[in-house]
Amino acid sequence: MMISGKMKRILFFLIIALFFEGINGQTQLPMGIPYQAVARDNFGKELASRQINVRFSILSETPVGPLVYQELHSAVTTSKFGVFSLIIGKGLKSGGSAADFSKIEWSQASHFLKVEVKFENDYIDMGTMQFLAVPYALYAQKSLEPGPQGQRGEQGLQGNPGNPATDDQTLSFDGSMLSISGGNSLTLNDLIQNLTVINQADGTYLGISRANSVKLATIESDGDPKNEIQDLTINADKLKITNNALATEWDLTRYLDNTDAQSLTWDPAARTLGISGNVATINLTELKNDPDADPTNELQDLTWDVTNRIIGITGRAGVNLSELKNDADASPTNEIQDLQLAGNNLSITGKTGAAVINLGTYLDNTDNQTLTYTESTNSLTIDRGNTISLGSLVAFRAKKTTSEIMPNFLTDYDFITGAPEFNDGGGFNYLTGLFTAPSSGIYTFNVNYVASGTADSRILKIFLNGSFYETLNTGITGGSTISRQLTMKLSAGNTVKVIVNVGTGYDSGTGSFSGYKVF
Repeated sequence: MMISGKMKRILFFLIIALFFEGINGQTQLPMGIPYQAVARDNFGKELASRQINVRFSILSETPVGPLVYQELHSAVTTSKFGVFSLIIGKGLKSGGSAADFSKIEWSQASHFLKVEVKFENDYIDMGTMQFLAVPYALYAQKSLEPGPQGQRGEQGLQGNPGNPATDDQTLSFDGSMLSISGGNSLTLNDLIQNLTVINQADGTYLGISRANSVKLATIESDGDPKNEIQDLTINADKLKITNNALATEWDLTRYLDNTDAQSLTWDPAARTLGISGNVATINLTELKNDPDADPTNELQDLTWDVTNRIIGITGRAGVNLSELKNDADASPTNEIQDLQLAGNNLSITGKTGAAVINLGTYLDNTDNQTLTYTESTNSLTIDRGNTISLGSLVAFRAKKTTSEIMPNFLTDYDFITGAPEFNDGGGFNYLTGLFTAPSSGIYTFNVNYVASGTADSRILKIFLNGSFYETLNTGITGGSTISRQLTMKLSAGNTVKVIVNVGTGYDSGTGSFSGYKVF
C-alpha cells in the first residue's frame, strides 16, 4: 500500500460503528450507516473544533471498482476532542450509478467504502475498506415485503391473544450494551476493535485488537526493493540509492568546483609553479632566459649623466644632449616658459609685452559659498543661491519579539510586530503589519525572520497591495534565521506587508521589519 507524503503528515484513527435501528413495528428500515472518526494531526494532537469536508464513495466488486454511489458532507465540525459523526446515506449525492443511497443493490456484488477528507485545499484519500455482513442488512429489508399468498391451512385452535400492553418493545444502545425493553441485554464491547501499527526490530506490523498482526512488508506485490521509498547516500564522493545492492553508483568528483582551501606554491630554485593538493607542477625554467638572448628587447632602465648631459638605456650606448644646453637662436620668445596669474589676469613669463588675458568673465560667482541642510523641512540651501526640497523623510523599523501559536499549519499569516522604534513619515501600521507609501519613489525593505520552534517548510513572502509580489525564502527550517532585502518602486498609497507561512508547525516566529525611501 503506497502512502503519499501528505498522508504521512496527517494521521487518522478511524473507528467505524455500523449499527442499525430496530424495526420497531415498521416495514421500512431507516436508510443510513453511522460513521464516527477521530481527526489527529501529524503530532498525534486532536484537530479540535475544526471544519472539514468528508466524501464517501461506495465501489463495487473491488477497492478500485466501478463507482456505485458517492456523497458529500460539507462543513463538518469536529468536537473539542477531534471527534466527528456522520450518517452515510444522508449526505449530498455527488456521483455514482445508483439513483440514490436506497437504490444500491447490495446483493449483486461485494461493496467497498472509500473515505476522503478535505482540510485545506485538496481531498486526502484516507483509505478503502470492504463492507462485511452488517451493511447488507439494508438488503434484508426486502424480507419484509409480502410474498405470494400460499395455500390456506386447516384451522386450528385459537391461541392466547396475549397482552397488547407488552407487544411494543424498543431496542436501545448505550455505547457498549444493546438492550430490548422488557427483555435481556447484550454486551457489544468485544465487537468493536481498533487497528494499530506496531514498529518492531524485524519490521512494521499492522494489527487489530484481540486478533493477529500482519507484517506490512508482505503487502508488497512484486517484492522489488528498487521501487520502494528509499534514501540517497554519499560516500567518498560516490552517490547511490539505499535498499538496492545493485543500484548504480555515481562519481560526483567532476562536479567539484576545485576551490577547496588551495593555494599556489613556487619553488625559486627549481623554478616550478604548483597548487596545493595537486602533485602536478609547471616548470618555468625555460622562461629564465629569453630564447633570442637579445638584450635590446628586454625590460631596461634609463640612465642620466648630469655632468656630461648624456642620457642612455642600460646595456646600450648613451646620447649626448649637451648641444641642447643653449638654444641656437638665443631668443627668449621660443623658450620653455610658465604661466602667471595676477588677480584675474593671466600672462606668460619670459616675454616682454606678453598678452594678458582677463579671466574675470569665467568666474561663476559661487566662490566661498556654503550648503545648509534644514532637517525640519528636509531641504538643501546654498547661500546667495536657491533652495531645493529633498522631499519628506520616510523610514521605519519595528521588532517582533513574541512567537504566537497559530491555529492552522501550512497556512499564511501576517507578520505582526510590536510598536515601531521609529516611524518617520507615519507610513507603518504595526497593528496590521501594513506599510503604506506616503509618496512615490524607490523604497528598500529589510526583513529579518527567526524560525522559532522545530517545524520546517516555512515560507517568507512579500505582498504588494494585498496580492502576492515575491517569495523571499522557502524551505525555512526550525531554529534558523533568515535576513532578506528587497527594493521596490512604489506609488503613493501602495501597501507592502510581510507574510509568513508556518509550514508543518504552528509557530509564527520572531524578527524585525524595516524600510526607508531611497529617493
